[in-house]
Amino acid sequence: MYFSSSPEPIAGESPSASPSASANPAADWKTYTNTQYGFEFRYPADLNVFETNGTISLESHYNPELYINVVSSTVAKESETIRKEVAGFAGAKLISDDNIIIDGQPAIRIVAYYPESGVQQNIYYFIELKGRVFVVSATPFTTTLTIDQILSTFKFTKPASTVLYRNTQFGLQVSLPQSWEGFKAEASSGNGEVTLSSTGETISIGTTSFVMITHPLSTAQNPRAHIPIRIYTLAQWSHIASKEWHDGGAAPFNSSEITRNSKYVFALPPRYNYAEAIGWAEVGEIISSGAITAF
Repeated sequence: MYFSSSPEPIAGESPSASPSASANPAADWKTYTNTQYGFEFRYPADLNVFETNGTISLESHYNPELYINVVSSTVAKESETIRKEVAGFAGAKLISDDNIIIDGQPAIRIVAYYPESGVQQNIYYFIELKGRVFVVSATPFTTTLTIDQILSTFKFTKPASTVLYRNTQFGLQVSLPQSWEGFKAEASSGNGEVTLSSTGETISIGTTSFVMITHPLSTAQNPRAHIPIRIYTLAQWSHIASKEWHDGGAAPFNSSEITRNSKYVFALPPRYNYAEAIGWAEVGEIISSGAITAF
């Protein structure tokens, strides 16, 4: 969660339900374009854009202004996470919670007030398109008006070409960069084993599955980082998520959930990139970008 230094809003005041259409960005604003997910927006020329581990941020003099993350989810789910966070934060409250439209797509704009943080107000946008949610977290060290101006320029464009892996047996889909054309994918199933956290005893948990996606340039002599996905039933995963079962082997932590559908949870093994093989950073970006989805 990020905080800003805006003063507490006066009771009864509520910001506009959607980014201002009449406030046009200044003529010298720059344009950021993301070809991977197909979107762009304009921003003040004195801000700098950074891309780190799947997060796009706008910063001014080392102060964060705005963050954008792309996740496989729904607007309803992501916005509810913020509502619950506010409800659980002492003294926090929702200033506004509005359904809006951004570039023709359903979106939600939430303004939250955090009195105990020493700073005050956060603005969140949740924009949904084709199974992905663009989560925008704004920390207006500038002004709320500037943040709304930036979002008023948000537009969807045609995303870059991708290579698709689709598994209809489990309901799993992975969107890969064009450079992965010719990738290899192996799906396997077998008897799964975990360790009981309480006793250290190894037990069988029934059938589990695994998908391995390998870069086309990977060879035995020059192996590249791969994308490993563990597949558990919802019942199996409940024991792992509660840490009753340990599936991490020598690692001190369990697999982490990537996404799920009505039958399965798709998870990332712990220390999957521990060896830092060729391409490990790219694999990390693919995983963190929301490219792995369930249907």
